[in-house]
This record gives sequence, C-alpha cells and structure tokens, in this order.
Amino acid sequence: MRNKNRNNPPTRKLVNSKTRQPIFRVGVFLNRRNKASREQVAGIFRFAGFHPEWELHLFARPDSRDALAEMAATFTPDGIVGGHSDVLSAFRRRVPCVLIDFADARSGANARVMCDDHAVGTRAAEEFLRRGFQSFGFAGVELGEDGGDSAAFNSRARENGFRRTLAKRGFQCSVYAESLPQGADHYADGRALEAWLAAMPKPCAVFAHTDLLAQSVLFACKRAAIPVPESVAVMGVDNEESACESSSPTLSSIEPDFAGGGFRAAEMLDALMRRGSAARVPARATYGVLRVVDRASTRNVVGAHLRAGRALETIRAHACSGISVPDVAAAVGTSTRMLEIVFRKTYNRTVRDEILRVRLEEAKRLLATTRLALAEIAARCGFRTASALKAVFTRRFGASPRSFRPRRKP
Repeated sequence: MRNKNRNNPPTRKLVNSKTRQPIFRVGVFLNRRNKASREQVAGIFRFAGFHPEWELHLFARPDSRDALAEMAATFTPDGIVGGHSDVLSAFRRRVPCVLIDFADARSGANARVMCDDHAVGTRAAEEFLRRGFQSFGFAGVELGEDGGDSAAFNSRARENGFRRTLAKRGFQCSVYAESLPQGADHYADGRALEAWLAAMPKPCAVFAHTDLLAQSVLFACKRAAIPVPESVAVMGVDNEESACESSSPTLSSIEPDFAGGGFRAAEMLDALMRRGSAARVPARATYGVLRVVDRASTRNVVGAHLRAGRALETIRAHACSGISVPDVAAAVGTSTRMLEIVFRKTYNRTVRDEILRVRLEEAKRLLATTRLALAEIAARCGFRTASALKAVFTRRFGASPRSFRPRRKP
C-alpha cells in the first residue's frame, strides 16, 4: 500500500525485536570516486559501528536527476548524508539530511559539514615558512560567470588562509587561477601557467588548491625546465595517493580529516533523526587538517637536507621490514652520527623515532582494518614479539592495541 503522506516525515516503524530500540535506515549518497568521499564514508561507518541501531544503505549518486528520483521512489530512509543538493530535491526534503562539502548555504539541508579550507591554507603557509621559503605562490580556481562553483569558493578560502598567514610574517603571495570547465581537474592554459611560474622569484613555494592542480604545476615546471623542488617547491591538498605517488617528483600534500568529517556528519544526522533533538543540532560544522604528507616535491634538497629527505623515503618504504638506523645511514651514504644530526635538524625528530612512528601507524591501521592476531601484526610491522609491540604501542598511544580494534555489534 502506498504512503498517502509522502511529503511528511515518515513515522517510526522499525524497531529491534531484542532491544526495542528504533532502527534508523540511513541513505549515504557519496560518489566514492575520490579519496575525500571514500574517507567520509569510512567515518560514517565508524559512527555506525558504535550505534547498532543504524542500518546503512550506500549509494553512488546517479549522474542524472531522473535516475536519482527513481531511486528515491523505491527507498524510504529515516535520514540522508549526501554530497549535493540534488539528493534533497529527489527526496523532496521529507527526511533529515546532512550535506558534506557542499558550499551553497541555500541548499535547504538541515545541516552541513564543511572542510575548514581557511585552516588548510594556514597549514600550508606554516609548512613553507618552517622550511625557510620567502617567495610564495597560490594556484587556485577562479569563479565562473555563474559565481556558484563550490570548488572556486573552497579555493578562495584556502587562498585567504594561505595569504593571511604569510602576511602576518611580512610576506606577499602571487596568485594564479583559472575558471575550470565543468568536470575538469587540471589547468587548460599551460602557457599562462608556465609564464607565471617563470616570473616568480626563486626559490619559491607554490601551494595548489588540490593535488590534481598541483600536478598541473609540476607538468608546467617540467615543460619550462624549472627544477622541482630546487627552484619551485609544490604542495597540493587531499593526499590522493594515486596522484601523489605517481607524480614526478612525488607530490607533498595536506590531508584534511575526511573521515572525521564523515563521523561528524553522522553525529549531526543522528541527532536530527531522534525526536526533539533537531533544535540542538548546529546548522554548520567543520573538520580540519589530519596531517601533512611530505614527499619529494617540497624537500629542501641542498646538501644535508638531501640526505635527510632520502632517509625519510627509505624509512617509509622499509621501516616495517626491520630496518635499523645504521641501515638507513648506509642507504643514503652517510654516517649514523651525521644522519642523526641532519635528520633532527630537518624534521625535529630522530631517525629511530621516525622508524618507530611508521611501524606504529601501520600497526594501528592493521588493528583497525583486519582481524590478524597481534603476533602476526607485530611481525608485519617489524617488531620481534607481540609483547614488544604491545608495550611500545601502549606507551605511545596511552591505550592497548585491543582498544583500537573495531567493536563487534552485539
């Protein structure tokens, strides 16, 4: 039988037969074609793992509104997390909805979760200033004729964070921007980009709005015979590994806390779906920067810094295979003592600290994503025994490895 009140919020029907708690059917409409959406979905799953009453339904957002409307006709959720306002239109706003990274405040969504783009720009400036650069550029997206491009708004916010942080230290910033066609990820006017890069005082640091635009900068430097990072250091945003690791040189990137954004969106939707709590849900929340991943495109490669950069690459590639500090020194062609001096000066930590950090991060990842025994995880991460891993892990994170295992649903 059809629901005669299709334009009204659906009444609660489903409950868990054992706990008598309501079951929330949640539709997640994110395309998952990029790292941001994939990590946001992971954050939503993490929230659902703590809330067994959540029943998640994942959809790749259809390319056409007709297909989305057809999907909406056959699926009746209690709440929606989406990446675009067309999801709202398809469901005719009859269910609570939280949008992620959709800039238009007129979308009609109950709440929005946005990347703190100003903080991203600030972090990029801080990284370049710490490395001693005095010449800076920003490669972004220009507003189109309609003035409503989300990418352009986000780019402008990152540019502002970057410029203002530099200005506080007495530095100016040159800006290059193009209005990108719908669906485009790279710059089209290569000659204009090359001319802009050639005119900048060297050495300089260029911060690009995304990893793919940073790739365009790397391509332009190669065509113009501008060495990277000796003359131009380049940093992007998103840490999209497929792009960053395949670039030449490998691309440094700022990684926003996408998973944290997904988790926050789920929190807000949960509050919206529960009776009487909607008034306490903020209309807008933000998520910040997770980390900066340093690769070859921003490394100071003069003298001692070259050896420190090579040591970092060696550690990240081989830390979990049991590599030691002398092994790293041998790989980069210097003494252990000299390596320790230049590594600490460049990265403000010891070689051993970096080896241990890489091993523990891999252990944490395996604990969260697999059911491998602790002894197997220890072996894969370069620890001799499970006890050794447990002791170091607990000392570093203040919690046992077991606490990082995902909770099993009752």
